[in-house]
Amino acid sequence: MTESTTLQPEVPWVDQQHSLLSECIALVEKAVTSEGRSSSVNEATNQLTDLFRMHCEDEERLMRINGYPDFAEHAQEHRELMAYVTKLRDQSLSSEVSLSMMVFLQDWLREHTKTSDKRYALYLANAAAESTK
Repeated sequence: MTESTTLQPEVPWVDQQHSLLSECIALVEKAVTSEGRSSSVNEATNQLTDLFRMHCEDEERLMRINGYPDFAEHAQEHRELMAYVTKLRDQSLSSEVSLSMMVFLQDWLREHTKTSDKRYALYLANAAAESTK
């Protein structure tokens, strides 16, 4: 394999976390649209915040261990998202959480996994291939 794009970049546990994040965002959306929702929205946004924090920490740990050259840029994307998710959680305690926030989070997660995370997964796949030569 001479071209790195021929490798199938996969990090199964990261992909599983992405699925969990998407499901959690859907739970927040469901809570936002239900009646008597304040406690369920608060619980769902707290869970989402914790899950995003754990995911970012796990991904960044893996990047540091593997010497990922674009670590700083990727970690900055995580920090920006965490600030947004934390704001969402804090707003859910005192005001209405809008569906547009949920759309933003789903779009962000989808785009982030298709671009930044794919680049990192490809880096890992190439590093693994090089180490077996």
